[in-house]
Amino acid sequence: MKVLLLENVQGLGKKGEVVEVKDGYGQNFLIAKGKAQHATHEVINKYKAQVKRQQELEALEIAQMEQLKQSLTSLKPIIHKKVGANNALFGSITKDEIIAALSTHKIHIDKK
Repeated sequence: MKVLLLENVQGLGKKGEVVEVKDGYGQNFLIAKGKAQHATHEVINKYKAQVKRQQELEALEIAQMEQLKQSLTSLKPIIHKKVGANNALFGSITKDEIIAALSTHKIHIDKK
């Protein structure tokens, strides 16, 4: 029986590989546990299309992050805080203060 692995299986193969296994192992363990599917042309084509869509989404996200990186490198926000006699900062600059400073420049970043 040929199966398409949906996740890495130790001693058998990696995610996305089509491997030949015994019928009982394939049916009773791999397919029953959701680790594999029967390797038909339809299943393989769906998997390839899904991988391609995932790669396109990752490429789009990388492009967006590169654009954000360019806008952040040119930006120099100013945050006013109290300092001591030797120019030591009282406390620290929090993530909320950084997000507030960036939001004045119309850049929105998740707090996490």
